[in-house]
Amino acid sequence: MIEAPPRTDLTGRMQHLIRTAVWKEALGKTSSVLLPLSEGREDRVPFYCVHALSGAGAVLTTLAEMLGPEQPFVAIQAPVSDRHAGFAGSIEAMARHYAEALVQARPAGKLALGGWSVGGVIALEMAQYLRARGRHDILLVNIDCELVNVAAAVSRRSPLYYWKVAANFPKWLAYDLRDHDWSLRSVIKRFRNKFQALARMARKRIAERRPAHGYAVDGFMDTSRFSADYRAFVRALYDAFYRYVPAPYAGPVVVFEASVQPVAHLRQVGATWRRIADPEIIPVTGTHESIIKAPDGIALAAELRRRLAAFAAPSAATADVSRRPSPLAAPAPSPQAAPALTPTPQPA
Repeated sequence: MIEAPPRTDLTGRMQHLIRTAVWKEALGKTSSVLLPLSEGREDRVPFYCVHALSGAGAVLTTLAEMLGPEQPFVAIQAPVSDRHAGFAGSIEAMARHYAEALVQARPAGKLALGGWSVGGVIALEMAQYLRARGRHDILLVNIDCELVNVAAAVSRRSPLYYWKVAANFPKWLAYDLRDHDWSLRSVIKRFRNKFQALARMARKRIAERRPAHGYAVDGFMDTSRFSADYRAFVRALYDAFYRYVPAPYAGPVVVFEASVQPVAHLRQVGATWRRIADPEIIPVTGTHESIIKAPDGIALAAELRRRLAAFAAPSAATADVSRRPSPLAAPAPSPQAAPALTPTPQPA
């Protein structure tokens, strides 16, 4: 076993924690709900961030790195033993399980709780559970997770919806050319996976006479190498995400919203959160996947770091973390000048 750096070396200890987390995930050895990625300074409030669709906390290492070694960061993950359909079938049940683990680790004090993608609704439900039990000093951070069962600002029945989808296409194309392989083989594979996923959804819907959103996962994630249990886990979690109906939330919320939408779907993250809470909406240049890693995620991390620092201040009121406007959105990158990256998709 590699010896951890001394406690005073925050950067070294963060790198050690991240390497350990990545190796454990690769070897299938993740056994705890809480995955420390940065110990940080003792005067900072730890940021607890819930996993996305994969259930893995290790996918949040890039966000922890961008926040820096002084910010304590703990990923909330589904241990490998829990990655099956039975565990992922209910957002509410997962949230209770995670909240109880969090309370054991931090029974009192301020809580900075967030989630990326599907993790955003799990974090919301965790915050609801904790507030119902007397923990009101919570800052809730949502990173680009829409609420699908909440009325959006623009209905699909409106011509404005399709105008917005069309207006988004050039930005989507620029980022897709930057972040994905556009070789003929790759494009054929992407279209084949999407077609097969839609066909499975249609067959399941006809057979069971109900929506089968979980099978959509196969269209944007490569599940071919997943075990049967793991494939069932991500499908069940995506299905649970589409069934989840959030209640109104009274606490402070910060919402980071990606400026670039999917090619054929208007997600309206900020608009849906305004239906249940009074959030601060911060637009961030980039896509759903790119805003939690460099270079697009650097601006998000800077804004989140500032809000976490304000929340940790002894005199900070939970309801007034920082309401200063912070427009981070900028024009889409030029396809010719953009660097080639290959992020792992984790849609909400």
